[in-house]
Amino acid sequence: MKKCRIGLIGLGFIGGLHARIIAEANNAQLVAVADINEALAKEIGEKYGCAVYKDYMEMIEKEELDAVDICVPEDFHVKTAVDVANAG
Repeated sequence: MKKCRIGLIGLGFIGGLHARIIAEANNAQLVAVADINEALAKEIGEKYGCAVYKDYMEMIEKEELDAVDICVPEDFHVKTAVDVANAG
């Protein structure tokens, strides 16, 4: 079975939980994470063996993703979702 290749944006409390759940899923692969907190992104990237980005648009442009999990604060949901949708 082909695994769904997922990129995760935002690694706060909820994003950290989502990263673990995706990494442990049999039908998904955590391909990359993006967060403005570079140290946190590197920590999660090392923990789950995935690529790390500070800029989520760079992640979207460089990675072959099937889905994006948006876990940013609510005030940024719409902008982030629109950016992701516009990127295809």
